[in-house]
Amino acid sequence: MPFLFVLLAQKFLFKIFTRVTFILGLLLWSSLAAPGELIDIPSITAERLIRDTHTNEVLSRDLVQLSSEGLRSRQSLPDNHLELLQNFHDDRLWMMDWDRKIMHEVTAEDNLANNDSEAELFVAQQGDQPQSSVLAAEPCIDLNAVEVGLASWRGQPVTVWRCEFADGEPFSELFFNELWSLGVREERIDQTTIELVNIKPTKFISNNFYPPNYFRKTDFRELIFGSPEIGNYSE
Repeated sequence: MPFLFVLLAQKFLFKIFTRVTFILGLLLWSSLAAPGELIDIPSITAERLIRDTHTNEVLSRDLVQLSSEGLRSRQSLPDNHLELLQNFHDDRLWMMDWDRKIMHEVTAEDNLANNDSEAELFVAQQGDQPQSSVLAAEPCIDLNAVEVGLASWRGQPVTVWRCEFADGEPFSELFFNELWSLGVREERIDQTTIELVNIKPTKFISNNFYPPNYFRKTDFRELIFGSPEIGNYSE
């Protein structure tokens, strides 16, 4: 996924969720900025958890659908109707609201941080942050990958990698699952641990990674803030 789309998706989440949830939730999308050979991506459903490394408190939980065709991600909250949808082959990204049955396709023409200094600053700061390798088809995206050895994760063999900056400073320890050909667990220096759980092989219907055709197209502002109020009529 082009990095521009990653930043636009970040802005979308920024407007909807709390700052903490937003920061953590964007990791899923940035991890797939360079999915590699699409044929190697498994067809699965899973939950992606982000925990506080010390307390083990779950900070974020996403329901994920992934295949060589695309990716869907929806936060597992009772009142959350929002979903991000990407089609790998068409290189398209949509934001959808299932409650209002509306959608917005993100394009290069979108300037979602316009007139929002706080969002512009955050997006600029995030531009230098390493991507998460959980859900990625190769270890240590944009970092040096140092193989540590073999381990067992949830009863399955994994290769342990240390992801380092160019100067040798560590960023995370990654479990890469050869069965799924994906990063499945990453413990980061920011005291968060990202992990996939409940991974299940899944066969998706042919149009799963496209929005429903009965969704109404709208702009970003309506998707986030709702329809503008109609002013009082006057002669």
